[in-house]
Amino acid sequence: MRRGTAVIIVTLVLGIASMFNVSAQIESTPYVEGEWAKYEFLMDYEDEVLTGEVEVKVTGETQIFGYDVFVVRYKGEGVYTGIYSGNWKMDIDYFQRASDHATMKVEGSLTLHITMAGEKHVVESKREVYYTPPLDLNDYPIEMGETWNASARESGTSTLLVDGVVDSVENIDENVVYTVECIREVTVTVPAGTFQGWELKATRDDGSYKIHVLSQEVNAVVLDEDFESDGRKSGSMELKSYGIGDEEGIPFWMWLLVVTMVVAVVLIIGISMAGRRTRKKEEDDLSTIFDHEEEPPPWK
Repeated sequence: MRRGTAVIIVTLVLGIASMFNVSAQIESTPYVEGEWAKYEFLMDYEDEVLTGEVEVKVTGETQIFGYDVFVVRYKGEGVYTGIYSGNWKMDIDYFQRASDHATMKVEGSLTLHITMAGEKHVVESKREVYYTPPLDLNDYPIEMGETWNASARESGTSTLLVDGVVDSVENIDENVVYTVECIREVTVTVPAGTFQGWELKATRDDGSYKIHVLSQEVNAVVLDEDFESDGRKSGSMELKSYGIGDEEGIPFWMWLLVVTMVVAVVLIIGISMAGRRTRKKEEDDLSTIFDHEEEPPPWK
Protein backbone atom coordinates (compact mmCIF):
# COMPACT_ATOMS: atom_id res chain seq x y z
CA MET A 1 0.00 0.00 0.00
CA ARG A 2 1.23 3.50 -0.79
CA ARG A 3 0.08 6.88 0.51
CA GLY A 4 0.75 9.56 -2.13
CA THR A 5 4.48 9.74 -2.60
CA ALA A 6 5.10 7.83 0.64
CA VAL A 7 7.19 4.69 0.50
CA ILE A 8 6.04 1.13 0.97
CA ILE A 9 4.84 0.95 4.56
CA VAL A 10 6.47 -1.44 6.97
CA THR A 11 3.73 -3.19 8.98
CA LEU A 12 4.26 -4.25 12.58
CA VAL A 13 1.46 -6.68 13.32
CA LEU A 14 1.07 -7.67 16.96
CA GLY A 15 -1.89 -9.14 18.88
CA ILE A 16 -3.04 -11.26 21.81
CA ALA A 17 -3.00 -15.07 21.86
CA SER A 18 -3.75 -17.68 24.50
CA MET A 19 -1.65 -20.59 25.78
CA PHE A 20 -1.90 -23.67 23.57
CA ASN A 21 -0.20 -26.93 22.71
CA VAL A 22 1.67 -27.43 19.44
CA SER A 23 -1.35 -29.08 17.83
CA ALA A 24 -4.00 -26.88 19.45
CA GLN A 25 -5.97 -23.95 18.08
CA ILE A 26 -5.11 -20.35 18.95
CA GLU A 27 -8.00 -18.97 21.02
CA SER A 28 -8.88 -15.39 21.92
CA THR A 29 -7.73 -14.37 25.42
CA PRO A 30 -8.66 -11.22 27.41
CA TYR A 31 -6.08 -8.50 27.93
CA VAL A 32 -4.47 -8.06 31.35
CA GLU A 33 -3.52 -4.53 32.37
CA GLY A 34 0.21 -4.24 32.96
CA GLU A 35 1.31 -6.88 30.42
CA TRP A 36 4.40 -5.81 28.49
CA ALA A 37 7.03 -6.98 26.03
CA LYS A 38 10.26 -5.35 24.81
CA TYR A 39 11.68 -5.76 21.29
CA GLU A 40 14.85 -4.90 19.41
CA PHE A 41 13.60 -2.75 16.53
CA LEU A 42 14.98 -2.22 13.02
CA MET A 43 13.51 -0.40 10.03
CA ASP A 44 15.42 0.08 6.77
CA TYR A 45 14.08 1.86 3.69
CA GLU A 46 16.48 2.96 0.96
CA ASP A 47 19.32 3.45 3.46
CA GLU A 48 17.15 5.45 5.88
CA VAL A 49 17.51 3.32 9.01
CA LEU A 50 15.92 3.35 12.46
CA THR A 51 17.34 1.12 15.20
CA GLY A 52 16.46 0.92 18.87
CA GLU A 53 13.98 -0.62 21.32
CA VAL A 54 10.17 -0.70 21.42
CA GLU A 55 8.07 -1.59 24.46
CA VAL A 56 4.46 -2.76 23.99
CA LYS A 57 2.25 -2.49 27.10
CA VAL A 58 -1.44 -2.79 28.04
CA THR A 59 -1.99 0.48 29.91
CA GLY A 60 -5.72 0.62 30.68
CA GLU A 61 -9.35 0.53 29.54
CA THR A 62 -11.78 3.09 28.08
CA GLN A 63 -14.80 3.30 25.74
CA ILE A 64 -15.15 4.28 22.07
CA PHE A 65 -18.57 4.52 20.38
CA GLY A 66 -20.08 2.59 23.27
CA TYR A 67 -17.59 -0.31 23.05
CA ASP A 68 -15.25 -1.35 25.85
CA VAL A 69 -11.68 -1.06 24.57
CA PHE A 70 -8.18 -1.68 25.89
CA VAL A 71 -5.36 0.83 25.35
CA VAL A 72 -2.11 -0.75 24.11
CA ARG A 73 0.84 1.65 24.13
CA TYR A 74 3.94 1.47 21.92
CA LYS A 75 6.88 3.48 23.29
CA GLY A 76 10.24 3.38 21.58
CA GLU A 77 13.44 5.29 20.97
CA GLY A 78 16.73 4.88 19.18
CA VAL A 79 19.08 6.15 16.49
CA TYR A 80 18.18 7.42 13.02
CA THR A 81 20.74 7.35 10.19
CA GLY A 82 20.33 8.18 6.51
CA ILE A 83 20.34 11.45 4.58
CA TYR A 84 20.54 13.12 7.98
CA SER A 85 21.45 11.73 11.41
CA GLY A 86 19.94 11.93 14.87
CA ASN A 87 17.56 10.21 17.27
CA TRP A 88 13.92 9.11 17.14
CA LYS A 89 11.21 8.67 19.76
CA MET A 90 7.80 7.02 19.35
CA ASP A 91 4.67 7.19 21.56
CA ILE A 92 1.55 5.60 20.02
CA ASP A 93 -1.70 4.29 21.55
CA TYR A 94 -3.87 1.57 20.01
CA PHE A 95 -7.51 1.28 21.05
CA GLN A 96 -8.65 -2.34 20.68
CA ARG A 97 -12.18 -3.62 21.22
CA ALA A 98 -12.35 -5.89 24.27
CA SER A 99 -14.73 -8.41 22.70
CA ASP A 100 -12.55 -9.43 19.74
CA HIS A 101 -9.34 -7.29 19.92
CA ALA A 102 -10.25 -5.46 16.69
CA THR A 103 -8.45 -2.13 16.23
CA MET A 104 -10.84 0.85 16.45
CA LYS A 105 -8.49 3.81 16.69
CA VAL A 106 -4.78 4.67 16.67
CA GLU A 107 -3.19 7.95 17.72
CA GLY A 108 0.31 9.06 18.53
CA SER A 109 3.52 10.53 17.20
CA LEU A 110 7.06 9.92 16.01
CA THR A 111 9.65 12.62 16.69
CA LEU A 112 13.00 12.95 14.90
CA HIS A 113 15.80 15.08 16.35
CA ILE A 114 18.13 15.56 13.39
CA THR A 115 21.22 17.53 12.44
CA MET A 116 21.22 19.10 8.98
CA ALA A 117 23.70 21.56 7.52
CA GLY A 118 25.25 21.83 10.96
CA GLU A 119 21.97 22.84 12.63
CA LYS A 120 19.69 20.82 14.91
CA HIS A 121 15.97 20.53 14.09
CA VAL A 122 12.90 18.64 15.31
CA VAL A 123 10.59 16.88 12.85
CA GLU A 124 7.39 15.41 14.32
CA SER A 125 4.77 13.26 12.61
CA LYS A 126 1.41 13.07 14.42
CA ARG A 127 -1.32 10.65 13.39
CA GLU A 128 -4.93 9.95 14.40
CA VAL A 129 -6.98 7.38 12.48
CA TYR A 130 -10.18 5.35 12.93
CA TYR A 131 -11.07 1.99 11.35
CA THR A 132 -14.60 1.37 10.02
CA PRO A 133 -15.58 -1.31 10.72
CA PRO A 134 -12.96 -2.01 13.40
CA LEU A 135 -10.01 -3.80 11.77
CA ASP A 136 -10.32 -7.42 12.91
CA LEU A 137 -7.40 -9.49 11.66
CA ASN A 138 -8.24 -12.34 14.01
CA ASP A 139 -10.02 -15.48 12.89
CA TYR A 140 -10.33 -17.26 16.22
CA PRO A 141 -9.80 -20.09 16.66
CA ILE A 142 -6.80 -20.06 14.29
CA GLU A 143 -5.71 -23.42 12.88
CA MET A 144 -2.55 -24.53 11.08
CA GLY A 145 -2.91 -24.03 7.31
CA GLU A 146 -5.87 -21.67 7.65
CA THR A 147 -6.14 -18.59 5.37
CA TRP A 148 -8.46 -15.62 5.88
CA ASN A 149 -9.02 -12.01 4.74
CA ALA A 150 -9.55 -8.76 6.66
CA SER A 151 -10.35 -5.21 5.55
CA ALA A 152 -11.53 -1.84 6.90
CA ARG A 153 -11.77 1.83 5.94
CA GLU A 154 -8.99 3.92 7.49
CA SER A 155 -9.81 7.61 7.98
CA GLY A 156 -8.22 10.46 9.89
CA THR A 157 -5.32 12.90 9.65
CA SER A 158 -1.52 12.91 9.56
CA THR A 159 0.24 16.14 10.54
CA LEU A 160 3.90 17.01 9.97
CA LEU A 161 5.54 19.67 12.15
CA VAL A 162 9.02 21.15 11.68
CA ASP A 163 10.52 22.91 14.67
CA GLY A 164 7.05 23.14 16.22
CA VAL A 165 5.39 24.73 13.15
CA VAL A 166 2.83 22.81 11.07
CA ASP A 167 4.40 21.99 7.70
CA SER A 168 1.57 19.91 6.20
CA VAL A 169 -1.70 18.15 7.07
CA GLU A 170 -2.77 15.02 5.17
CA ASN A 171 -6.36 13.76 5.18
CA ILE A 172 -6.45 9.96 5.22
CA ASP A 173 -9.33 8.02 3.68
CA GLU A 174 -8.56 4.63 2.15
CA ASN A 175 -9.11 0.90 2.40
CA VAL A 176 -6.84 -1.44 4.36
CA VAL A 177 -6.78 -5.00 2.98
CA TYR A 178 -4.92 -8.09 4.27
CA THR A 179 -4.71 -11.79 3.47
CA VAL A 180 -3.41 -13.83 6.41
CA GLU A 181 -2.17 -17.43 6.49
CA CYS A 182 -1.00 -19.69 9.34
CA ILE A 183 1.83 -21.48 7.52
CA ARG A 184 4.00 -23.86 9.55
CA GLU A 185 5.88 -24.69 12.76
CA VAL A 186 9.42 -23.25 13.07
CA THR A 187 12.28 -22.77 15.57
CA VAL A 188 13.80 -19.29 15.87
CA THR A 189 16.51 -17.67 18.00
CA VAL A 190 16.05 -14.09 19.27
CA PRO A 191 17.66 -12.08 22.12
CA ALA A 192 15.18 -13.59 24.61
CA GLY A 193 16.23 -17.16 23.66
CA THR A 194 15.39 -19.99 21.24
CA PHE A 195 11.71 -20.77 20.76
CA GLN A 196 9.42 -23.04 18.79
CA GLY A 197 6.41 -21.34 17.26
CA TRP A 198 3.82 -20.93 14.55
CA GLU A 199 4.75 -18.86 11.50
CA LEU A 200 2.08 -16.54 10.10
CA LYS A 201 2.20 -14.47 6.91
CA ALA A 202 0.14 -11.30 6.37
CA THR A 203 0.10 -10.00 2.77
CA ARG A 204 -0.99 -6.47 1.90
CA ASP A 205 -2.86 -5.51 -1.25
CA ASP A 206 0.34 -4.11 -2.85
CA GLY A 207 2.16 -7.46 -2.54
CA SER A 208 4.35 -6.47 0.41
CA TYR A 209 4.11 -8.80 3.39
CA LYS A 210 5.23 -9.62 6.90
CA ILE A 211 6.22 -12.86 8.59
CA HIS A 212 5.95 -13.32 12.32
CA VAL A 213 6.42 -16.23 14.69
CA LEU A 214 4.11 -16.83 17.64
CA SER A 215 5.83 -18.97 20.28
CA GLN A 216 4.05 -21.85 21.96
CA GLU A 217 6.56 -21.69 24.81
CA VAL A 218 6.18 -18.11 26.04
CA ASN A 219 2.92 -17.23 24.24
CA ALA A 220 4.47 -14.21 22.57
CA VAL A 221 5.24 -12.93 19.10
CA VAL A 222 8.98 -13.59 19.31
CA LEU A 223 9.97 -12.54 15.78
CA ASP A 224 8.35 -10.11 13.34
CA GLU A 225 9.91 -9.38 9.92
CA ASP A 226 8.66 -7.14 7.13
CA PHE A 227 9.33 -7.52 3.39
CA GLU A 228 8.65 -5.51 0.26
CA SER A 229 6.88 -7.15 -2.69
CA ASP A 230 10.24 -8.08 -4.27
CA GLY A 231 11.28 -9.95 -1.11
CA ARG A 232 13.69 -7.30 0.26
CA LYS A 233 13.66 -7.25 4.07
CA SER A 234 12.73 -3.80 5.33
CA GLY A 235 12.14 -4.21 9.06
CA SER A 236 12.11 -6.48 12.09
CA MET A 237 11.20 -6.78 15.78
CA GLU A 238 12.89 -9.44 17.96
CA LEU A 239 11.70 -10.26 21.48
CA LYS A 240 14.10 -9.23 24.28
CA SER A 241 11.96 -9.71 27.41
CA TYR A 242 8.35 -9.88 28.60
CA GLY A 243 6.29 -9.85 31.78
CA ILE A 244 3.51 -8.27 33.87
CA GLY A 245 4.05 -5.17 35.99
CA ASP A 246 7.56 -5.18 37.46
CA GLU A 247 7.91 -8.93 37.00
CA GLU A 248 9.92 -10.37 34.12
CA GLY A 249 9.58 -13.82 32.56
CA ILE A 250 5.90 -14.33 33.47
CA PRO A 251 3.89 -16.04 30.67
CA PHE A 252 2.79 -13.11 28.52
CA TRP A 253 -0.52 -13.25 26.58
CA MET A 254 1.05 -11.59 23.56
CA TRP A 255 -0.53 -9.91 20.58
CA LEU A 256 -1.50 -11.81 17.38
CA LEU A 257 -2.72 -10.07 14.24
CA VAL A 258 -4.78 -7.24 15.74
CA VAL A 259 -2.89 -3.97 15.53
CA THR A 260 -1.92 -3.25 11.93
CA MET A 261 -0.16 -0.62 9.90
CA VAL A 262 0.20 2.13 12.42
CA VAL A 263 3.58 1.99 14.14
CA ALA A 264 5.41 1.80 10.87
CA VAL A 265 2.91 4.03 9.09
CA VAL A 266 3.87 6.80 11.47
CA LEU A 267 7.56 5.95 11.24
CA ILE A 268 7.78 5.66 7.47
CA ILE A 269 5.42 8.50 6.62
CA GLY A 270 7.19 10.79 9.07
CA ILE A 271 10.59 9.97 7.63
CA SER A 272 9.45 9.88 4.02
CA MET A 273 7.54 13.16 4.14
CA ALA A 274 10.23 14.92 6.15
CA GLY A 275 13.04 13.55 4.02
CA ARG A 276 11.39 14.27 0.69
CA ARG A 277 10.21 17.73 1.71
CA THR A 278 13.53 18.79 3.22
CA ARG A 279 15.44 17.42 0.26
CA LYS A 280 13.30 19.43 -2.13
CA LYS A 281 13.66 22.57 -0.06
CA GLU A 282 17.38 21.96 0.27
CA GLU A 283 17.71 21.93 -3.50
CA ASP A 284 15.75 25.20 -3.78
CA ASP A 285 17.52 27.10 -1.00
CA LEU A 286 19.25 25.30 1.87
CA SER A 287 19.34 28.44 3.96
CA THR A 288 15.52 28.70 4.11
CA ILE A 289 14.57 25.06 4.72
CA PHE A 290 13.29 25.80 8.17
CA ASP A 291 12.44 29.50 7.70
CA HIS A 292 8.68 29.55 8.16
CA GLU A 293 8.56 33.32 8.46
CA GLU A 294 8.85 33.88 4.71
CA GLU A 295 5.63 31.98 3.98
CA PRO A 296 3.06 31.74 6.80
CA PRO A 297 1.16 28.48 7.37
CA PRO A 298 -1.98 28.10 5.19
CA TRP A 299 -4.37 28.43 8.12
CA LYS A 300 -3.26 31.99 8.92
